[in-house]
Amino acid sequence: MDYFKLTAAMHNLGCKVNAYEADAMLEELRQAGVRIVPWDGAPADIYIINTCSVTNIADRKSRQMIHKARSMNPKAVVVAVGCYVQARAAELQEDSAVDLLIGNQEKGRLLPILEEYWAAHPEKREARSMKRENMPDCRGAAAEARPIACQRDEEMSSSEDQRVVASPSPRCYVTDMATAQPYAELWAGKIADQGRAFIKVQDGCNQFCSYCIIPFVRGRIRSRSVEDTVREVTDFAKRGYHEVVLTGIHLSSYGLDFDGMNYEYAMNREIPSTGLLRLIRTVALVPGIERVRLGSLEPRIITENFVEALRQIPELCPHFHLSLQSGSDRILKAMNRHYDTAAFREAVRLLRASWDEVAVTTDVIVGFPGESEEDFDDSCRFIEEIG
Repeated sequence: MDYFKLTAAMHNLGCKVNAYEADAMLEELRQAGVRIVPWDGAPADIYIINTCSVTNIADRKSRQMIHKARSMNPKAVVVAVGCYVQARAAELQEDSAVDLLIGNQEKGRLLPILEEYWAAHPEKREARSMKRENMPDCRGAAAEARPIACQRDEEMSSSEDQRVVASPSPRCYVTDMATAQPYAELWAGKIADQGRAFIKVQDGCNQFCSYCIIPFVRGRIRSRSVEDTVREVTDFAKRGYHEVVLTGIHLSSYGLDFDGMNYEYAMNREIPSTGLLRLIRTVALVPGIERVRLGSLEPRIITENFVEALRQIPELCPHFHLSLQSGSDRILKAMNRHYDTAAFREAVRLLRASWDEVAVTTDVIVGFPGESEEDFDDSCRFIEEIG
């Protein structure tokens, strides 16, 4: 197929890992000759929605973007990928607004999957973008008669169960993440950020926090090899990037799968993740890399020996995002967070004792089911204490 005649647009939702994977999918298309165009520009031949399912709002936005893509060009191939697809594949197979459903493990196979789709739907192969002047204009229609194509996103929340007539039941490429999976190799290539490069090095989570769907849509922990990570970091450095951010779904678990190590056992060692420490050291030595940052970490990985080892890496930026979620030990236990406020307090103490200027950031969930006023007050007091 002549990809040079095709255009594609991407809408990404969710975390930095999702953003990296979106860049990698676009790079695969770009290398094949597909021209990448803005989401809200002229109608594209291919629309890709990289979905998120971390909250119900993310689910709703994912559905909205799928329907918006179909409305922008009814002749396009609409591809939904990612966490919402992983969680709701059966439901989405009833949605005629989407042509292809691709799970998290298959994001690196976008081009072959498109090839299979076009082989099965030759009528789509020659489809081209409709010009804006040929698109239906319903701005003057009565509100109750407006099709989904002309509804604003906020209006679609009440209409999202309507269906735009398109192709038959979408083709589905979703792997069961409950089974062990290898790390899916991706390469971001060209990215929009000209200042720093986010590098995905880890996927999956074994923690099973009581409120979180991520282990079910991302699967068990699996890590990218140091060698492959260094190859991509080197490529970014050669293109003028001097700062990289190592990110993952549960970065604190990096490398534990290499040794088949249990997470709880690892957290009791002097250096919980020797694999992560080795990765940081190796990336910092790449010529041209001046700054290395880390994604979100669990408090228990911050031990005296781990911090002392990090202090010996001058390229490491002393900015640590430690997940708190609640300042109430009762709620942390209900969340199945595997640590308490004492562990968080000690992690912050170690960091502040080791760097004169260290940034510590966090995130907090309020309104957790069963949280009382006393629990909320405990969180407020703890946050004020940590400062």
